Parts: sequence; C-alpha cells; structure tokens
Amino acid sequence: NGVMLSGYNHNASITWNEFAWTGSSAMAAWGITDELSDDGVHGNDGTGGDFPRYTLVFGNIVREVGIWEKQSSAWFQAKSAENILIHNIIYNLARAGINMNDGFGGGTEIAGNLIFNTCRESSDHGPINSWDRQPFVTTVRTGQPSVIPEFNDIHHNFLVSNYGGVKGGMDNDDGSTFYKVHHNFNVYGWGPKSGGGGLQYYSSIHAYFSSGVHGVPSHYSSPDYKNAFYNNTLIFAKGSTTYASLPRQCGDGNTPPDWDPPVQHDNMAYHDPENPVFVYCGKTNYTIAQYQNTHHLDQGSKDIPHLPTDEEIISWGKNLLGVTTK
Repeated sequence: NGVMLSGYNHNASITWNEFAWTGSSAMAAWGITDELSDDGVHGNDGTGGDFPRYTLVFGNIVREVGIWEKQSSAWFQAKSAENILIHNIIYNLARAGINMNDGFGGGTEIAGNLIFNTCRESSDHGPINSWDRQPFVTTVRTGQPSVIPEFNDIHHNFLVSNYGGVKGGMDNDDGSTFYKVHHNFNVYGWGPKSGGGGLQYYSSIHAYFSSGVHGVPSHYSSPDYKNAFYNNTLIFAKGSTTYASLPRQCGDGNTPPDWDPPVQHDNMAYHDPENPVFVYCGKTNYTIAQYQNTHHLDQGSKDIPHLPTDEEIISWGKNLLGVTTK
C-alpha cells in the first residue's frame, strides 16, 4: 500500500498527492479489535477505539492501482469510521475505486469525487463498493455501545461504471447497511443493488444505464431502516428494459413475499419508445403504471418513452454537481 493507517490514528490528512503504479491499494485504513482471546468472541467489539477515525483524504490523483494485488483500491477501509473522502480523481484500477470492507461505526462521507475506469481486471463491483458481513459494536453513532452505525453519506460524485465495474456507481453488496446515496451523477452500469437494509438512494441521475433497481430488500421492521429509492432521474440505454427487478418482494402467486418492498416513488424513467421498461416482480412483469395500480407502490414515478439528448443529459449532470464552465 502507498499509505497505511493501522490501529489508533485520528485526524490524519492525506492531501494533494499523486499515487500511481502501486502494487496494492494507494491508501488503506484498518482498525484493530481483539480477535484472539477467548476464541475470538470479542472480535466484533470496536468500543476500544483502536481504529482510524476522522481521516481527511482530499485533492488526490490516484491512478494505475493494483499492479500486483488485484483486490485493491484507491481507498480501502476496514474497522474504521467517520472518514472524509472529498474532491479526489480516481481512475485506472484493477478493482473498485473505493472499497468499504464493513459498516463498523459508519459516518464516512464520500463527496465530490470523479471515479472512472475501475474493475479493469475484474468484475462484479462498481466505482464504489461496500460489504458488511459482520456487525460491530461501537460508540460512534451516539456515544453508547451499539451495533447500529451512523449513516455513511455518499453524494455529489461523478461515477462512471465502465470496464468490469458494471454494478453501478455505488454497489452496496453483501449485507451493506446504513448508506445515504444521493445527488450523484452515475454513467452506465446498474442502478442500486443491495443485500442489506437502511439504504437510501435519492435525487441522483443514472445516465445510459443498463438496469434499474435490483433486489433492494429490507430486513428491518422499523420504518426508519427501510430501503428507499426516490426522486431519481433514470435514462436507460437503448434496449434496456429493467426498471426494477424485485424477485422476492411480490411472491410467486403461491407463496407470499418474504422481503418488504422498498420505499420507492417519484422517479423519472426515460427510455427508448421502442423498448418499454418493466418492473419484474416475482414471476410477473409489469409496466410502471401496472405496478402502481396493482400493488399501490412507486406512486409518482413517471414512464417517459423519450430519450433526452446527450447535451441535455450533460446539462442535467452539471446542474446536479454544481459544475460551472466559463
């Protein structure tokens, strides 16, 4: 790794650097918990505070990452919390641009970054990837021990899902929970794909993308932790037909659904008029209007059989990200 923060590191700053041709990750933050004593039963206890926190990663250019180690990123964090990654340019990587190994205490902000040409030697991820297979006990959210982390905040990024990084700008995988993903300009790839709960996707643009919402189950009974997808602008690539794929939210006609549907509403779906888009719900395919009328969900979303011009899409992206040109 180019820079490694291990154990107790608070308020470190990694700014205005260029990282290139690194064998593994450019930057990594990895905390320590007691994984050895008493047969490892304390391994999920992060209340000791021995982890990187409040790291600032600002203004860096990161390219040609993962020359030897392919499971690498511009920024990797595990057992770390409340970091800020802002205004970095990340491209030409073997794997994801940013990789969150676990939820730990949460509270990390990723904003204003440009990420493209990821997963050039792999697949399944997107520009930003997260996992969360192991819950941890921390005091990050309230100051008291809890397995509920603070929300991570992913916003105002320009994310291009090309090469093998086709799973969308933010790939919340393998039980990822507690993310607010909003006001991002996403190009190519999928819409949200998740295997966890407490995931909120809103007010973003998805341009030239191949597939809409995937799965988005909610494992939590509290309405505060349901998954949500709303106020997004979706511009489908020609030939793409999946507005939402919800295989376990509708049942199959014989068995009831075993996951709650997402809180989904007020999205704008632009598509080629010759290729209508559908909600694949259980074993039934619906148009957006049919899904709304049958299940009384996704109210306010619009099916627009028209593709905006490239110039219009670029203009919308600039306005979303606050980009001005002289």
